[in-house]
Amino acid sequence: TNVESQKMTITYGLGERVRSIIRFDGTTNSFAYDSAGNISTAAYPSATISYRYLRNGLPMTAAKGSGVISNAYDGASRLVSTRVSGTGPRRLGVIAASGSDCKQ
Repeated sequence: TNVESQKMTITYGLGERVRSIIRFDGTTNSFAYDSAGNISTAAYPSATISYRYLRNGLPMTAAKGSGVISNAYDGASRLVSTRVSGTGPRRLGVIAASGSDCKQ
């Protein structure tokens, strides 16, 4: 409860993972996870972001609408490039890029 007596509710699932958050303003954010425990979908009032991972758990893609951010890694699992395709913002959730082709 905040100073205006508004409540925020957090619901947890297996493994103490956050399943949903009802915010002070009444909007809901919900989250789904894959079998490895990685977040697979984050649904917000204005958008839904889908995440995919490599077998070793590294983030491979984040997609929102027609925009996709894709990561590539070398044999030592180091990030070597991030590519942004489609339209929309250059930033999606926790995977971010500053241009259409970011080299590390």
